[in-house]
Amino acid sequence: MGDRILAFALDRAQRTLREAQRQGMDVAVAAVDMGGRTIVALRGDLAGYPSLEAARKKANAAAVLGLPTAAIADLAGRDPIMLRALGATDDVLVVPGGFPLVLDGRRVGGIGLAGGRYDEDHRLLAAVLDAALVAERGEGVQ
Repeated sequence: MGDRILAFALDRAQRTLREAQRQGMDVAVAAVDMGGRTIVALRGDLAGYPSLEAARKKANAAAVLGLPTAAIADLAGRDPIMLRALGATDDVLVVPGGFPLVLDGRRVGGIGLAGGRYDEDHRLLAAVLDAALVAERGEGVQ
């Protein structure tokens, strides 16, 4: 399944970067496996290293916790203990813009986007992931 995961993650990252560029955003996209190891890292020409690192950390949070980072941030905002626990590691970033990667109904990693405002990152990535799913299922408008 390893090659399928890589192809899937690369497809989602490339779609995301293309859409961001179409919208005039300089962003970075990263995908990680379930162990938090980077399997895809892409960035626009003007997106800096901090964006790539933020994208990777968002992807890692989504992979490990199995939720979009926006949902994790919401939960952590209501739970001070969870907030402290999440702050105890430098390898996750609980800011909107990260989603679990789900292939064949199974969580296989996470994907993160950074470079815009966090709410823009979240909306763009959610839209790209939804559009890809619709296209693959043949549910799109012809």
